[in-house]
This record gives sequence, structure tokens and C-alpha cells, in this order.
Amino acid sequence: MIACPRTLFWIVLLVAACFLAGTTSGAASVPAPADGPGLTVVMDNNYPPFSFRDANGELVGISVDLWRLWEQQTGENVQITGLEWDDAIRRMEAGEFDVIDTVFYSEERGEIYDFTAPYTDVDAVIFFDADLPGISGLDSLDGFVVGANRGDSTVKELQEKGITVRKYPSYEAVVSAAKAGEIVVFILDKPGGVYYLHREGIQDRFHYSAPVIRGQLHRAVKKGDAALVTKIDEGFASIPKAAYDDLDRKWYGTPVAEPADLRLITFFAIVAVLIILLLVVLNHTLKQSVAMKTEELKQELDHRRRADEALNRATQKLGFLNAITFNDLQNAVFSLSGFLELEKSLPADEKTLAYRQKQAEILHQITAMLRFAKNYEDLGMKPPVWQNVSQTFLIAISHLDMAGLRRTITLDNLEIYADPLLERVFLTLAKNVLLHGKTATEISLSCKRTQEGLVLVFEDNGAGIPLAMKEKIFERRFEGKKGLGLFLAREILSITGITLTESGTEGQGARFVMLVPEGAYRFTDNS
Repeated sequence: MIACPRTLFWIVLLVAACFLAGTTSGAASVPAPADGPGLTVVMDNNYPPFSFRDANGELVGISVDLWRLWEQQTGENVQITGLEWDDAIRRMEAGEFDVIDTVFYSEERGEIYDFTAPYTDVDAVIFFDADLPGISGLDSLDGFVVGANRGDSTVKELQEKGITVRKYPSYEAVVSAAKAGEIVVFILDKPGGVYYLHREGIQDRFHYSAPVIRGQLHRAVKKGDAALVTKIDEGFASIPKAAYDDLDRKWYGTPVAEPADLRLITFFAIVAVLIILLLVVLNHTLKQSVAMKTEELKQELDHRRRADEALNRATQKLGFLNAITFNDLQNAVFSLSGFLELEKSLPADEKTLAYRQKQAEILHQITAMLRFAKNYEDLGMKPPVWQNVSQTFLIAISHLDMAGLRRTITLDNLEIYADPLLERVFLTLAKNVLLHGKTATEISLSCKRTQEGLVLVFEDNGAGIPLAMKEKIFERRFEGKKGLGLFLAREILSITGITLTESGTEGQGARFVMLVPEGAYRFTDNS
């Protein structure tokens, strides 16, 4: 069985795999046997380091080299074919091959295949945008569009949990989609996922979770062919341990220091760093303690003052909301009662039908008003908080399918002091692009300091908004279900004194400008 790579060298050694394939395959691999009938094997052609195409298009990897060793031990020819994974599964089930390699066991596959003994452990993990918190397991993916390799056993498990899956033909295609911004969350086997993230140069843009699915790689044959399973297992068992060790060194490399040496070096390094840090802290503590305490007290008092002011404004807005909502409901109920009375005195003729239609319209109006009140009821009920704008924006758009839009975010770790419903503001603006942007292909979120405060701009390159509609889109109206979302967005921002206007040019795109007053924004250190 192939040993799992040492954790400390995992990432570096996977990136080196493609280079090693080109530089050592000619010297270290066993030559293929002569042409002739033999065993036909199919495997994934995009699954490093086990099977993938090198720079010359040749199929290389651990699994390929293992079959060459199997040929040498058994004297039987092996014809290896590398395909996209879903194509490999389909053609194996059609009977075109004797064996399928790099396959996980599942109950569904167990009904059509007999499996050999496993030869390595592989974990599937969730990769997600580094600015996107809260991803911890499969249950945390609800509401996200999750990328996956078409044909992987993980696809079915995700779909059974009701998770939206966007399938791609290969691991490389999944990572390329993540690089292009089509997806912010995807699930792959860890070795291949880490390899392609490094190859595409975006390893710093993504984090990955603890293993969500643990599996083992097998070879499998058509159900009922136990003799072939035994033959395959015995052939691999006959390969000398030294040959397996050579493959480990070829594909995983040789560590510079043994684990015990690394632990000792790490221990002394940590001790040295702790001593240095302790000396630095003792040297500065007395000078900084008074200044730090004074600044903390000042910030606390400032936060409390802002919270009190925001809560007072929210109370006034809630009083206004209660008044107009009650008045609207009262008028609607009165109208409905009148039509009901008229209906009682008339037969079921055309007028009666007309009255019934009026009743339905009034009920629809009441429903819309109740929905408005529901959306607005949490506004101002909790004190404002400092929020990372980039993270809040990414969380908001993660509930939408923004694959067709290129996005640019330049915020320099900006935080603003706003109502906890800030996420709904960005969700409303993003929905506006999808619903009304028409020709939009990109969106951007940027900021700039001015004398009046910080200008936060969300814009797209779509159809834009006519001049006559620039202020009307923020009005509270129910006709045609327009304006309500932007009305709420403006009200949410106004809790902490932030204004919202639209200054784009029709035909060139919408441009929503949020002016954040001094003291309501800050730029945090990256650490």
C-alpha cells in the first residue's frame, strides 16, 4: 500500500509532482511491455498525484507506475487509458474495460463492481473563499452553489442534502472556475484540489475545511469476477517493498530532516521566539498600559454614544412605521368590508364577480403591507456594530447565482459602523443587477476617502437607471413590487448616518454611492 505523504511537505511536494513526472519518468519508470492482448485499465486523467497528464500530454502518476510494476511482476500486458472521470465510469459500465482504477467504494458502486483491497487513504474537503467565514461541514453549505467534479461520489451526497451543485468535467476545470469567480465554494479530494490551487497561483485566496468525507482508493472489476480481483491483488502484493519506497520518493520526495529532528528544531525555535517576545512585552508594557487604557475608555464611550443615538433614531422610525402600516391596514379592511356587504345583496352575476376581484386585490395589498412590515421589523432593534465590508458583501452575494458576472473588490480591510442588517443592503443591490442590469457583465465594490467622509461605491456596467427614476427607485411603493428593497436599504444605512444615492449614467450602468460619515469607518490591520 502506498504510504500517505508527510503533512509538513504535502503542499510543496504536490506542486513538484508535475515537474518530477517530466524529469524522472524516463529514468525511473518501468518500460511498457510489448504490444499484445492483456488487461485493459481505465482511470481518471485529471487526479494528481495518482493519474494526470504531464506537459507532453502523457498519462503519469502513482497509479500508472504501480500498474507498470504489476506488469513486470505478472508478465501480463496492461493497456492504460486516462479519461475524464464521468466518461471513465460510463465506459467501464458499458464493458469497454476490465478494470477501473482511482475509484472510491460506495454502496451504489458495490452493486455493479467487485473491489480490490484499498491502496491509499484520501480525504475530501471543502475549499472556500478566504474572506468567507462559517464553512465547517456539509450542513454549512445550504444556500451556496457548490462546485464539484462530475462523476465524484460526493456529488450524490451533496444532492441528497438538498445542496445546489454545479458540476465540472475535471478537477482542473473546478479550480479554474473558482479562479474566474464563478464559484466561491467547492468540494474536491484534498491532494488534487491543493495541487491545482497552487498550479493556478490562487492558494492564498482559499481555505479548506477538515475532512468531510474519508475514503480509500481501490481498483474495481465487473461484479462477479472474483478471480480477476484475486489476480490483481496478488500481483500488487508481489511487488517488493523497495519498489513501493522508490515510488514514494519519486512522487512525494525525501524530507530534508526526519520528523524527530523537525520536532526538536521546532521546539527550540518556539522557545527562542517566546523569550524574545517576553522581553519585548516587558520592555513596552509600562509605557503603553496607560495610553491603551485611555484609548479603550474613549472608544467604549464613543461606541455607547453612537449606539444610543442609533437606537433613538430607530425608535422614531418604528413609530412612523407602525402609524402608516396601521392606517393602510385599516383602510384596506374597511374597503374589503364594504365589498363583502355588497356581495351579500347581489346574485352571482358579473357585478358579483367584479366585487370578488376587488376583494382579491385588497387582500393582495394587505399581504404586501404585511411583508413590508416583516422585512422592516428588525431594523434598529439591535445596536449597530463594526462590520468587515468585504466579508459582509461576499456572504450577501453567496446566496445568488453570480456566475455570469465578473467582480472586483478593492476595500483595503474596510470596516463600517452599521446596523446588523447591512448584509441585506448588499443583497438588494446585487439582486438589482440580476433583475434590471440586463447587459451587465461585471460588478465592483470600491471606496475612496473625501472631505465629507468615505465614499463606498457599488456599480455595474449594465443598462443603468433613467434620470427621472434616480430618486423614485428609493420610494416606498407597492405598485409592481418596485422600490421596496431600495427603500429598505436606504433606511438601514441611515440608522448610522450613512446616505445612499444613485449617480450612474443610463446605458453605462448603475452606480450606487454610500457616503459614510467620519468616525463610522476604519481600516483594520490585515493580521
